[in-house]
Parts: sequence; C-alpha cells; structure tokens
Amino acid sequence: MEPIFRGVVYLLDVGDKAEPTGYHTLRRLLDEHGAKETQSFSFKAPATHIITTSDRYMRETCQGNGVIVTTEWVYSSVKTGAQRPTQYYSADPALFLSSFVLSTREIASSCMPRERNQVIEYGGEWLDAPADHTTHIISNKTDSVPGPVIVSIKSLRASLASKGRLPHPSDCVVDGQNVSAAHFYCHGLLAQNPAPIVVTPTPPNRRLCLPDFPCEIVMDIFLAYQTEALATRPVPHLDLSEMAGRLGIKVPYRPRPPRFHYMRAILLLTHVCGRWRSIAHYTADLWTDIQYHFHCEDTRQRRLNLVALWMERSSSREVSLKIQSCIPGARNPVVDFITANAARIRSLHLKLPEPHFQHLLQTPPGSFTALGFLKLEVMHKSATVFKSSSGLSRDLYFAERNFADGGPDEPRVLWDSVTTPFTAFQRAPRLRSFVLDAWAVFNKRCMFDIVPWSNLTEVDFQFVTLGAQDIGDLLPRLTRARKVELQMDGRQGKFMPAVPRKITLPIVSLKWDSSNQVDYSSVFTHLVLPNLKSLDMWNSTGCQGLYDLWVQSGCKLETLSVHESYVGYPGFSQCLAVVPSLTSLTLYHGDLITDELLESLAYNSSTQFILPNLKILKLEWVQDQPMYSEQVMMKMVESRWKKTPLRKVLITPSWKLGTTAADVAEHDRIIQRAKRLVKAGLKFNYGK
Repeated sequence: MEPIFRGVVYLLDVGDKAEPTGYHTLRRLLDEHGAKETQSFSFKAPATHIITTSDRYMRETCQGNGVIVTTEWVYSSVKTGAQRPTQYYSADPALFLSSFVLSTREIASSCMPRERNQVIEYGGEWLDAPADHTTHIISNKTDSVPGPVIVSIKSLRASLASKGRLPHPSDCVVDGQNVSAAHFYCHGLLAQNPAPIVVTPTPPNRRLCLPDFPCEIVMDIFLAYQTEALATRPVPHLDLSEMAGRLGIKVPYRPRPPRFHYMRAILLLTHVCGRWRSIAHYTADLWTDIQYHFHCEDTRQRRLNLVALWMERSSSREVSLKIQSCIPGARNPVVDFITANAARIRSLHLKLPEPHFQHLLQTPPGSFTALGFLKLEVMHKSATVFKSSSGLSRDLYFAERNFADGGPDEPRVLWDSVTTPFTAFQRAPRLRSFVLDAWAVFNKRCMFDIVPWSNLTEVDFQFVTLGAQDIGDLLPRLTRARKVELQMDGRQGKFMPAVPRKITLPIVSLKWDSSNQVDYSSVFTHLVLPNLKSLDMWNSTGCQGLYDLWVQSGCKLETLSVHESYVGYPGFSQCLAVVPSLTSLTLYHGDLITDELLESLAYNSSTQFILPNLKILKLEWVQDQPMYSEQVMMKMVESRWKKTPLRKVLITPSWKLGTTAADVAEHDRIIQRAKRLVKAGLKFNYGK
C-alpha cells in the first residue's frame, strides 16, 4: 500500500516539543506514513506542509512556502487512510469550523442553503450524506448513536452566529482534554504499538548552536545581528529587460535574486533550532523595528497579521515603523493599524498616496506621545498608477521601483482641498525630527500647526517648496533646530517686512535650495546663526546675503558647498575672506569656478591669502567648456601643498581635450605634475 503522506515535507510548530501527545505524537504519525521532516524554511528543502495550531497561525503566514494546516489534518488523514484535502484544515483562526465535516441525516441539504454556505465560508466541509470521516451530523433527533456528534439545527445556528466551535465527542479524552474522534483514534493506535526508545549520539557537526552560551549572551548576539541587519540596505534590481525593450532589443529573461528583507533576516534566527527560537521570542527588543510594504489587497491582511505579531512579541517596548503602501481606495487599513498603536510608536516613516494621509493627520492630538522621529513621503498621483504592461504583479511592481519618485510638471499645493486642521502630532512632546517629502508647494493653511515646531532639532523640507513669506513665518518657530533643510521659491513675494529684524537661531547645519535661482540676500540679511558649522547652497545668485550672514553671525563655518550657483567673482572671493575657519570647500558647476577665483585661492606669502585652514577642496564641472584652465588650477594646488593644511583635492573636469599636439602635450604635463603630488602624499583625484 502506498504511504499516506508520500511526498510530504513537513515542518511542525505546535509549541513545546517535550509534550508527549503533541510534537512527538505527530512526528511519529507522519514519519511512519512516509513523510519527511525539515527543520527550517530553507530554499534547498522547502516544506510542503506547515503543521501548526490556530494560536500560532500568524507567525507562519509570512513564509509563503508550504500549505499551513492544523494538526487535525494529520489525525484525519491517518484515520481515513488517505490524505484529506488541505482546504478544510486551515489553521487560520478566522475559519473556526476548520477540520469539521458536517452531514445531514433526515434533513435534506437543499432545505438549509444558508447554513451550508456559512459552514463552507468558515472553513468546514459539508456532505449531503454521512461518510466515514463525518465528524458531526445535523439532526433534530437527539438519540445517541456511536460515531459522529449529533448537533441540532438550533445549536448549529447558534454556533454560526457566535462564531464558536462545535463540541467534540464527550468520550474522546486524551490527557484530560476533550479531543476529536480522529485524534482519539490515533492516540489509541500509537498506544497499542509504543515506539522503542533509541538514544542516538549527536554528531559533532550537528550539535546545537551555541550550546554552552548563557541566554543573556545569546540575546546580546541577536541584538548585534539586528543592528547589522538594520544597517544593510537592499540593493535595487536593474531591470535590463525593460530597458532593452525600449531600445527594441530582446534579452532572455533572468529571474531576480532574492531581495534583502530586514524582517526576514530577523525571522531566520527562529529557524535555526528550538533554543534559538525560544530565546529570540523572549528578546522583546529584537522585534521593535518593523519594515514592510503593503501594495496588494490579497496579501494585506496576512502582512498586517505579521506586523501585529511583531508588536505582540515586542511586549510593551516602543517600536519603529517603516511602512510603504499603495493600496487602491480612498482609505488605507494600514493607517487604522497605526493609529490604534500610536502610543507605542517612537519612529514613524510612512510613504503613502496623498489622500491616505488625511485620516492619519486628523487623529486626535495626544495620540503619538512617544514619537521622536517622523518622516512623511507623499506619493504624487502618477506614481500610484499600476502598469500591468510591466509584466509584474502589483506587489512586485511597486517594490521593485520604490514608487518611482518624481514630481509632476506643474507643482501642486499639498493637501489643497483639506479644510480640517491636522492635529495628530500637535501634542507630541518627544518629537525632535520631522521630514516631509512631497514634491509639492507648502500649504501653511493646514501645515503650520502639524507639529510642535519649538521642540524640533531637525527639519527637512528639501522636497517641499516654501514661499518667501512661508519661510519668514516658519523660521522664528524653529527655536531649537540644529539641522535645517529648506527649499525656497523666490517668486512668492518678499521675505521680510520693510523694517528689517534679526532672527537668531541655534542652527548648526543648513541646506538651502531654490527652485529658480533666487538671490538669498533677502533671507540671509535677517538671520543670525552663531553656531553655524555647515552650509550647503543650491541654485543661488548674489553674494551680499552670504557676506551679511557670516559677518553678523560671527560663526566659525567649517564646511561650505555651493552647487549650481551663480554668485560671481570677486564677490564670492570677498565672502570667503571673512570665514578663515573654513576647512572644506565644494564648488559644483555654475559661473563660479574661474581663473580669477582660483588665483585668489592660491598661497601667497607676501600677502594675506584666504582660507588658511582649508583641508579639503572639491571642484566639479559638467560642461564642455570650463571657465578655468588646467595650468591655473594646478598652480593653485601646488602653491598650497605643504604650506597650508590642504590634504585632499578632488577635481572632476569633463571638457574635451584639444586636438593639436601642443594641447595634448600640455595636458600630459599637468597629469605628470598631479602624479608627483600624489607621490608626495596629497590625496589628489584629478579626472572623471
């Protein structure tokens, strides 16, 4: 006779393995009838069946390989002598009639269509006539007959209404517990043929992992592993087939390698051995960082169950959530889960379509009392459209492209149609960092009261455009901010009133961007930043504001980066003269890098040269025709070497070399001079 469980590779998760009627009973039944056991969810030996209980169902739903069934599937299959259909033995606790087989006796099934549909909906099996594997018979007669349990129609309807399980036979008792007839049958079958006790020594290469280490040390190892997993960033896949398709080139399909997933990496700790699993479940801090994406309705509830399980294992610890979701519809169920657990969230990073944020932001104030970090990434409408032509599932489409960031051609006003104020984070006393990424125009009508600005130490509005008046209203609120990133649109009015007033702020690092190359003078002349150490400017014009800022602040600026700015010479050289504390200077693109500026940076012992403490110099150019010559640049670098603290130079030219022999020879001489500086100890990177 062919074994009942031939071809079955199982993994048991039924709790304590030392319990005699649990793990060992099931393992013996499976092994004696042709099944094979696997100890972990590996790709080399995947489990075809995961046998568990309803109370442990959620922890297995994340694996995605193997059918998840209850222990009754094993007992019923052995009793009937053949494998039972797995769909009637689901471990999902919502299917409370799973493993129950109902039949009618003197009542026709056609008279009970509603009850029949409900039994099937809740995981049970319905037969028109009793069979050998029937567990319950529906009948109005209460006479006692051997075999299935007799259930009245009234009792069945009450069970369906209350979602309660049907009773097991009263005479089927194992270890003091009332069990099913199939379970009782298997228990008696094994009792008649007890298994011999065989003690097999464990080979040296198959011993338990870290057997002699105390639990506290193993916990510390797990937490160190968690730190490494958090620092590992998934590498995005390069979709060569899509790129080649645009060029009309056909390339063979290659399966994508598995992406690194932080939560999967943590779950691997529970699949090594029973001791590791117990220690990992007991280590609450191991389950406090949750990162998941929800893009598909089919997997949403299963993944929410997994996130809920992690929240449960973290005990009462504060958790960090990083959630990405593009579920279609006006309201996102993931937001409901977040608001229900708001009091325990210490860090929240959300990336959602714009309408899905409104319910979250209108949560009653005082909900997020433990929140310290908040990042909101608002997807524009075009990024939420699923393209079925890609050949990917909806879930994989958004996961592979990471939402395809980018903004529309015409910037929109963020939450322009919202009239109700945003109150969710108004009373968040521990909030210190706020990042808003929206590719939209700032809406101060509903956004100025979104967070307690006076508590913030970090503010990042790099991808949200603020008008000049918006910045004038926002900056005085940042009384504790030390790191600020803002984007300004100079077309939206004046920054300050006619009568200037100074604003003193404790900002240490400032990144200032402009959407249309505006003059920062209207802003910087009103700022006093005595603690400023790092300044990063993008798309600016004019030098007067910079000069006023540095002079009136008296700051000891150390790092300056100027990107695609047109401040011009000699104004910029005069600005650098008032910041002798500068140690790092980066100039990128623009009309700024000229021979005159490079000559002013050269060391001259007879006069007072600028930037005496400069250690790092970066000059990057992306145009075909530079504004400076190689000869002047090299002369400046050589003049500062060993006479100033200069230690690192990065120059990235991209102009076309001359075609004449003299041009080529001159360039070769410059390269040889650069090599001599490198040999002398200068970190000099010259070229692409």
